[in-house]
Amino acid sequence: MDGLRAVEDSWLPAREPQRCGSSSEGAQARGEEAVTAGSLFKHPVNIGLDSGGSLFEASAYDLQGLNLVVGFKGAGKSHLAKAMLLNLTRHKAGCLVFGVNDEYSRLDMGRDGWPKPDLKDFFVKLRPGETLKFPLSDIEPEVLVNVMEALGLRDASLAEFSEVVGGIGQNLLSLDTLKDKIKEKVTTPSVRGAIVRRLRMLEDTGLINDDLEQGQLANALFQLNEGKTLVVNLKGLAKPAMRTVVQVLLSNLLNLLEARKLEPIFLFAEEAHLYIDRADIEDLVTRMRHLGLWQFYVTNTPTSLPELLVRQTDNLFCFYLSLPDDVKYIAPASGLEPDVLQRLVTALPPRHFLAVGQATEGYPVILRNRELDVLAAGETRYRFLEP
Repeated sequence: MDGLRAVEDSWLPAREPQRCGSSSEGAQARGEEAVTAGSLFKHPVNIGLDSGGSLFEASAYDLQGLNLVVGFKGAGKSHLAKAMLLNLTRHKAGCLVFGVNDEYSRLDMGRDGWPKPDLKDFFVKLRPGETLKFPLSDIEPEVLVNVMEALGLRDASLAEFSEVVGGIGQNLLSLDTLKDKIKEKVTTPSVRGAIVRRLRMLEDTGLINDDLEQGQLANALFQLNEGKTLVVNLKGLAKPAMRTVVQVLLSNLLNLLEARKLEPIFLFAEEAHLYIDRADIEDLVTRMRHLGLWQFYVTNTPTSLPELLVRQTDNLFCFYLSLPDDVKYIAPASGLEPDVLQRLVTALPPRHFLAVGQATEGYPVILRNRELDVLAAGETRYRFLEP
């Protein structure tokens, strides 16, 4: 721990920043319900604990940007993401979460196993194919074409499919209508067969239910205006289903934000490279400020994210990283020289992290994760508890 102490002493700011600070340990003991009590900010977010064991606060205002949470697996990055998500939910910020390991679905439950009174009405769990289904008419034609391309439809087959879909129009889209039109309009057997196979793959995802009224996705997303957090559980989904549901949800979300039908929201994307193409991530980053779509990316493979994202990061939360290439890749997000960042992050024990950016007024600070008052799934499980 001497190395960590040296790091902390070197990099904690010598003066108290005006827009970030610490609150007493007693505030943590009193529970999260009094999240704004005694705070410097109107909407405080308790990021972690400083070297003295006091809560370190940032303002939710300063998290309105591009936030990157990176680190070695098991280091504690998901725990930090949950801590920030809980604070934003308590502030009724409106959050959309894509989780690949089902770590966010029980955040409304206290550690005693009972629902938290201040959270139980603000977490909405969406399981694609079960609690999340929608009619084909909820998918824009160009998005449906992209979905079919992701399912493996190519070239001439994709072009013919696009023409058929455009001829039907979004409001009249259904699986049955589409199948009938494909049989009627597509005369080449190999092309028709390729399209029908991909439609069957789409149907097998369980996402499409044409008996439902158009607007299912919009109705689900409108809950964000009520300050709720929507948790989309992607665990165990086949890649086609995962990519389809994310692509369709994001398309609807962007349209509603563009039309100003949704208030600005926060997006949490865990291991986004598994279900969002790099080009689409770059599009989200580019349009972020115009739309009011503030973003958190949580990953143990930072090089899987576009360089554009790293260079535009407003807040970096970095846990232990061992690979020099990873450290060099995220260095632009820290404002530090790669060799300095390397010395810092390779000295971090588990559950400790470097925070730097708008939320810390540009000061690099070393913090550690705090205990949460909810069931935080995702902790690493061990059979042997000691070396």
